[in-house]
Amino acid sequence: MSDPGLATLPAYEPLLRDIVNLKRVRSAGRTGSWMERSFRRGWGRILHVEDAPETASFRPAAIEETAEAILATRLADVSAPVLREHGLSAETAREIRVRGFEEAPLPDSPLRDSLREAISSKDAAGEPVRDEGESPGFVDALCEQPRAGVTAPGTSRLMLTPTESHGDHCGAVAVFGVLLAPLFGADVATTYLIGLAHHLHNATLPDAGHAGDVILGDSAGALIDAGRERAMRAIPEELHDPIHSALAHTEHVDSPEARTFHAADALDRVLEIAWHAQTADFSLDVALDEYNLVHEGFAQDWQQRVLDASIFS
Repeated sequence: MSDPGLATLPAYEPLLRDIVNLKRVRSAGRTGSWMERSFRRGWGRILHVEDAPETASFRPAAIEETAEAILATRLADVSAPVLREHGLSAETAREIRVRGFEEAPLPDSPLRDSLREAISSKDAAGEPVRDEGESPGFVDALCEQPRAGVTAPGTSRLMLTPTESHGDHCGAVAVFGVLLAPLFGADVATTYLIGLAHHLHNATLPDAGHAGDVILGDSAGALIDAGRERAMRAIPEELHDPIHSALAHTEHVDSPEARTFHAADALDRVLEIAWHAQTADFSLDVALDEYNLVHEGFAQDWQQRVLDASIFS
């Protein structure tokens, strides 16, 4: 299958790699990783959408969470509320947020203006707000449910730590789906919803990985359906049709939304393992030479002299 969007994918790799790293960003007083909290916020907005619960009404959440993910690749958890709570004006906070957004490696995209507006809007840099309230049970469970690790039939399970959660994975796939949607002509809101919802069944069904699914055989589909149905009981009935319609795209690759989702899903899975491979290759020389661990500043010369006089010279 030939698709012109594939030729553009390499330009997105640096940003996607940075977004995967948000699964490791944590801060005092906050539950879970940055990506898990984005996953919680996304579901919170979808479950409480003010407009008619049609897929198009989820677009603001999709754009804003994606914009915040792009910014977080540069500022981590230094969000608009954090900036304001620590005394910065709304205007200064807005300038910092825009500067961080512009420094992220977002390729040319039809969504750039919408994403930048989400970062620079008055609401985004306004009065301090804490929006992390109580989550539905299935959302909490997905943030607690570990991913299976690397599995294949006939081989031992490869366990990697830190273990990502299904909240991490689904949050990342949702954001990836938004970023990649223009490449394949897909609807942004639909791809975001697919990403958030595609592992609903794992709220109650532990993840045995591909190797386990092969052993489960014909029962795997029934277990997934049962797990998904259990999760859907906590979701307002008026949202069932949009969610089921979105999830139907996971069963094929014949629509722009399906191709976007499967691209996002595969890229997140592989880039997650690439992160583990990168950390395994990490060395002191990389920290000192590539990351300039003793970074610029008034003390750099003295600190470098200390290192030169030590075992690290």
